[in-house]
Amino acid sequence: MHYLCTLHEQTGTDIHNDSMSNIPINAILTLYLRNASFRQVRLQYTINYNTITVLLGCYVFSKHVKEQFTITDIVMFTCLFNGKGMKRIFNKLLACDLITLAGSRHYKLTEPGQTIIKQVNDNYNTVLYQFCQKYNITL
Repeated sequence: MHYLCTLHEQTGTDIHNDSMSNIPINAILTLYLRNASFRQVRLQYTINYNTITVLLGCYVFSKHVKEQFTITDIVMFTCLFNGKGMKRIFNKLLACDLITLAGSRHYKLTEPGQTIIKQVNDNYNTVLYQFCQKYNITL
């Protein structure tokens, strides 16, 4: 806050109005809706947002590229984490039975993993509807 006060004193502008007008609302709204739609799944399965994001990446990859995937496939596809970080997330997904080993270094989504994907999608639609109703937004 000290930096903002100094900026206001130097420029004489209203920092709150100027800075608020430069925030891309679509990006903020997307993150809000993402986090809100993940919340129920995160609590139900005790997995974090990064794990859910990787699971979504696995789903999109298996749906549009090929059904089975490797850790490297998902690292390259999602551009998230490095191999070591992704391995930890894959271990969590395996422990929760959301993916399964389908062969040598290849994985695939399980029924519970696909159920979570559907649940996130349903949660997103619900959160989006409630948000739009609350703030009288028409899409």
